[in-house]
Amino acid sequence: MRKKQFKPTFNETVVQPIYDHVTSNNNTLEKRPAQTLIEFGESTISLRYFDFALFYEKGCDDIVSACQQVIESMVIASRKTHGQTLSMTSIISYCNRGMATFLPFCAAWSHALKRDLTLEDIKRNLIQKFIIHLGSTELSVTSQKNTYTLTKSVLMALSRQNLISPDIFPANPYPKINHQKKGERALSKSERAQVFKALGSELQYIASGEGSMSFYELGICAFAIAARTGLNPTPLLELPIDCLQQHPLKPSHRLLVSFKRRGKNTHIQSIRKSETLEFIVPVKATQVSVIIDLVLTRNKEIRKQSKYSQFLFVGKSRGGSSRGESRRLTNRLLSLAADELMNKYKLEDDDGNPINLNVMRLRKTFANHIWELSGQDPFVSATVLGHGMRAHNDHYLEAPLEAEKHWNFMGQVLVESLLQAGNATEVVKENTPVAGCSDNLNGDRAPKNGSHCTSFLNCFICKNFVVTGDDLYRVYSLYWLLVRERERIGVHNWSRYYAHIIRIVDRQIAPQFDETEVLQARVDAKNTPHPFWRDPQMLQFGL
Repeated sequence: MRKKQFKPTFNETVVQPIYDHVTSNNNTLEKRPAQTLIEFGESTISLRYFDFALFYEKGCDDIVSACQQVIESMVIASRKTHGQTLSMTSIISYCNRGMATFLPFCAAWSHALKRDLTLEDIKRNLIQKFIIHLGSTELSVTSQKNTYTLTKSVLMALSRQNLISPDIFPANPYPKINHQKKGERALSKSERAQVFKALGSELQYIASGEGSMSFYELGICAFAIAARTGLNPTPLLELPIDCLQQHPLKPSHRLLVSFKRRGKNTHIQSIRKSETLEFIVPVKATQVSVIIDLVLTRNKEIRKQSKYSQFLFVGKSRGGSSRGESRRLTNRLLSLAADELMNKYKLEDDDGNPINLNVMRLRKTFANHIWELSGQDPFVSATVLGHGMRAHNDHYLEAPLEAEKHWNFMGQVLVESLLQAGNATEVVKENTPVAGCSDNLNGDRAPKNGSHCTSFLNCFICKNFVVTGDDLYRVYSLYWLLVRERERIGVHNWSRYYAHIIRIVDRQIAPQFDETEVLQARVDAKNTPHPFWRDPQMLQFGL
């Protein structure tokens, strides 16, 4: 499985010629640029500038100058491409976490050697010492790894300009770090109920108001969208004004389009239109369109008069030194909104402490809810969240405490009933919300691009479709949902899209099993359908 790459992805053909003092002929750099202050402008992080002057005259000016100039190149490339090459948020992290740690280390090492350090000193030995230095700090292992990775991103940019060697980095200085990484924990059921009730009350109040929204109100809307969609913080804060598009096939739905910069992926979610705000179940996302339309309408004039006219979450500061200024919603402002919500509604976790609310906790909560609705199916939940299986399992899915006893092996399941029917010595299938699949990656209907197949309604005409006795309950849960859909969508459309599934179940699948087993599955599925097939909206994930 591919690991996430944190190195900058800007095009070197853009970066190299940007400055007169960085030439493609000899790759020489200015000894020290006249301007040491780098301005970032608006981003999802509140930091607006970084001053390299703090690191000059400390015995490593050659290194400081090179790092500053490559950061400047990244900033300009980011602006020219509107963040498509590399987000300003990432560049800021390179500075305030990577450079702010690495450059003082270089200064200290220069002092120890009693001579100036140059680019020629940046070799494997120095990098190893930097890793040891990080280990001597009070940073957690995860923070050490992140700081190292951010520093490496800048140094790799220098290596691409042939200013330092690319062979100076150890293969993996932080092995099995993901096993040590706890990250944010999903909200428990009781915590989730508190948070959603509070958000619902605030949304109702906001919807009844007039005029522009405050940053607190924008934050509440952002949290509500995150709870209903599972969006990452940066894609959420960078939603454009045209993030809602009309669904090409379903008049009752709209498409929410977001962009994840690190993976350079556009993520599209289908959401049902709604006319009212009722905060009930986050996974349905039925009121996302209402919330977005509300933000678009209420803050239209502020947005129009600002330089951020293309972003959804734009407000006007109502206090402090920036009073009256138009700004984008940032992570810091979101954090302040979360604190105000917590204090207003006295939100407490299961241990009686104030709830720590942020977008990533809502994303994990959303992931777990999808996982539960899908019958603990990792392929569905990974698809809805817009990332690969490895990342999904490693970082997002948690077995809720109340569901640990129902935990199923993620991935492949041995089916004993199939072994008895044929001459195979071992048959393996992957669970889906419908039944099973013998090859979810490269099967007949799979996209064959490394992604798992989620075209569940096509399972019935796929040669990789596998049904065992254990699957009948899920098959009939879908069966009864399709039967109920007949009146809603009309006989013509139903016959066109769903009728063949009913015929296949009745004529081809059911006769292969014991009548008593089939009858029991039919009754159970009709009375208490599988969670994934209780809501007609879930059919959208199978198209």
